[in-house]
Amino acid sequence: MNDVVMLFYTALESHSIVAACCDKCPNQHTFVHVVGPKHYRHLWSVVENYDHMPYEQAREHFWQEWLFRGGGMRFNHLDGAVEVWRGAVRPQVPPRPQPPSMRPGAATDASIPLPPSVDQTAPNGGIPPPPPPRTSSSGPPTAPAPPAPPPPPYSTL
Repeated sequence: MNDVVMLFYTALESHSIVAACCDKCPNQHTFVHVVGPKHYRHLWSVVENYDHMPYEQAREHFWQEWLFRGGGMRFNHLDGAVEVWRGAVRPQVPPRPQPPSMRPGAATDASIPLPPSVDQTAPNGGIPPPPPPRTSSSGPPTAPAPPAPPPPPYSTL
């Protein structure tokens, strides 16, 4: 998420918004602090207040928005989503799927059902083998070319 935050902050600066602060933390840190441990600890304590809500509803409380001439941008502190728009009104975006919970004791990856096409008991984790090489109409498949020999070592005189 660090790359997303830095790109977002750079985009804000390109619209002359140079003093962007995090509005989710009580100390109003600069926006780049959102990838730091203090921000995550504070967000986690706030997320616990929304335990009773569905993810999509709770997620709406974590947007931070900036408006500028010609449009706006917003960042979701909960999942790192970024939305950018042109015009005076932010368009409605369809809801995102809910990510798996990261709470202790919550469902783990092993309990998330896989698509029926994935055979978990198969070797290689159900990843199918590569397709056979193509055959040409003139004969059997050809083997790939051997790798080029390494260059000779340099000698000093």
